[in-house]
Amino acid sequence: MGGKPRNFSQAIDELEDVVRSGAGSASELRGRLEQELHKIEETLKTLKPHIEDLGNKFGDEAKKAKDRVENQVGKNPWAALGIVGLVFFVLGFLFGFSGTRRRD
Repeated sequence: MGGKPRNFSQAIDELEDVVRSGAGSASELRGRLEQELHKIEETLKTLKPHIEDLGNKFGDEAKKAKDRVENQVGKNPWAALGIVGLVFFVLGFLFGFSGTRRRD
């Protein structure tokens, strides 16, 4: 204890230690909790634009991938159907095989 917590879990552990030891009054604990909450709010404000940017980039990439798949399926639907069938056959075989093993 004594130093800055590395993560939220460690901060909670430190607060629990203070409560268990009875070393802090309720007002001290409240002050520390409010201080930690303020730090979390500031961090979230800083991260929000980055998270939104990542969401936008992810959405764009997902749309491009969807368009590519739809284009390929449109060009050759029988190949796509065969690939899907093969994937499900292999998955069925693997799950069926794992279910038949004996558990001793």
